[in-house]
Amino acid sequence: MEFVQVRFDRLFDIARDTYRSSSKKVTHFGFESRGKRYFDASVPEWPKIEEGMTVIALLKIPHDWSKKSLLGWVDCTDGSVVCDTPSLHLGIFAINVFFLPLFLLSEVHNPLGADFIAAVVFGGGAIWSLYRFCETLLVKQALKTVVGELNLANVRNLSISSTSKDSK
Repeated sequence: MEFVQVRFDRLFDIARDTYRSSSKKVTHFGFESRGKRYFDASVPEWPKIEEGMTVIALLKIPHDWSKKSLLGWVDCTDGSVVCDTPSLHLGIFAINVFFLPLFLLSEVHNPLGADFIAAVVFGGGAIWSLYRFCETLLVKQALKTVVGELNLANVRNLSISSTSKDSK
């Protein structure tokens, strides 16, 4: 994973989308930065995206802005954090954990190992959603740390500029 600071010099085709199956909001867009174009960027939710804005993005794969790599960003102007919501994955985990014992402890056994297959599906779903919960929680914490660093840098800049004015 890497943090990258980028300025959106130009934007292309901003498309806001909602997935029907999960009602999850996603924004797809392309941008140009320092003469290089990226066309397959996707970010969770429907954040503000404007030409000229600077963000610090967290990429899972270095130099890859695709939807599987862009985990979130911090807007450098207002410090807003854009990333996936951990609570969604925690809810999916809870549902899987609720249904898993129903198939494992069932007194009525379905033919052809259907109970076993259902237990594997719900158990796998629980493990996957727990992994995604931990990943999104860590991403959110990392981005909030960046916000704290930005705020600290702004305070330092304010104190340096105010002391330089006072010394004159």
